[in-house]
Amino acid sequence: MATAWMQQKWRWMRRAPPDPPPWLPDVPRHHATWLNRLPWDWWGTFTFAEWIHPEWAVQRYEKWATALHQETGTRMTHVRALEYQKRGVVHFHALIWGVNRRTSRKEWAEKWQEIGGGWAQLRNYDREKGAVYYLGKYVLKGGEVDLLRIGQGPGVPDDVRLTQPGPS
Repeated sequence: MATAWMQQKWRWMRRAPPDPPPWLPDVPRHHATWLNRLPWDWWGTFTFAEWIHPEWAVQRYEKWATALHQETGTRMTHVRALEYQKRGVVHFHALIWGVNRRTSRKEWAEKWQEIGGGWAQLRNYDREKGAVYYLGKYVLKGGEVDLLRIGQGPGVPDDVRLTQPGPS
């Protein structure tokens, strides 16, 4: 049986306001500031025609990105966010850096149709349109945002998953 002191403590606890939610920094802004420092070439949206398991979707994206790397022969960096459409199908948004200026966006969007089984829209990156903020919001939502390096030499760190900071 609880003592009078313990019962009083419980009453105080019930009246006390709950702890404030943990402080979260403006993650999209911080990631966007970091990502905006890089000289991105393309902004892309990659969809699938039908439902596909997320791991298979990732494999298809990486196959497409590797083919792009092999054609251009340049080292590339991709920041890719996985998102679910309202119809329940996975799609990606990606920033790509390291593409040759002569590489045809239209040709590589068509290549996505072959490899990915859906459609892609590739645009020249425009710093003013806020794509880096768009990717940053997925980190805050607990989504998957991956930083991929394709064509790097030995000794380069593995690919990185960008996540929201944990409690300190």
